[in-house]
Amino acid sequence: MNKTSKLFLLALLIAAALVGCKPDPVVPEPDEPTPDEPTPDTLVPAAPQGILNGVFTVSDTLKVRFSQGNLQYQASTNTWRFAEHQTDCVGEGNANIGETYDGWIDLFGWGTSGYDHGAVAYQPWSTSTYFGEYYAYGSYRNGLMDQTGQAEWGYNAISNGGNEENSGWRTLRSKEWAYLLENRTTATGIRFANACVDGSNGLLLFPDEWVKGETAASTATTVNTANR
Repeated sequence: MNKTSKLFLLALLIAAALVGCKPDPVVPEPDEPTPDEPTPDTLVPAAPQGILNGVFTVSDTLKVRFSQGNLQYQASTNTWRFAEHQTDCVGEGNANIGETYDGWIDLFGWGTSGYDHGAVAYQPWSTSTYFGEYYAYGSYRNGLMDQTGQAEWGYNAISNGGNEENSGWRTLRSKEWAYLLENRTTATGIRFANACVDGSNGLLLFPDEWVKGETAASTATTVNTANR
């Protein structure tokens, strides 16, 4: 596989940086006709498991896709997965967090990926109230993707997100969130809108190429302003 584009995949809480790839083209024999076969430039990368189709620009040089739902963890089986829907939230169930808990949690301390990357509190069930114990790789100067990248939750194999360790899922950086919400250009000029979906309040993020009329969201009136 040739890594040919910077199409990265982002989860809602835990987001991915899985690089989009184009398959290596099959070179035909000289006498083999190929009038209807696509060229390498027209081949579309297959969407990895667990992601949504919409593409979002998060910097001058980077586009991303989000996961299907928030990241969840089950301690009793050491399993990571994405929630089935974007609005799924464990909520009060997170109070049961613990090393042997057989339910699912979706609220995590900083850098609690489960890998011993240098922090004191690095397990997904960590509940320390001292922020210094969560420093990625042991220092407040480090980001989650610095050094080995193992402080990032998305470093784990996500069962319904390809199920491969270090496949590229990661969270958005703060500057990428800022660009997503404030700076990117979209087909309609709408980057986000206030919304309540199935009783959950929040923001609808519109893909770069979303066109009015594709969904009921075309009637949104409060857009690109989060404090109304």
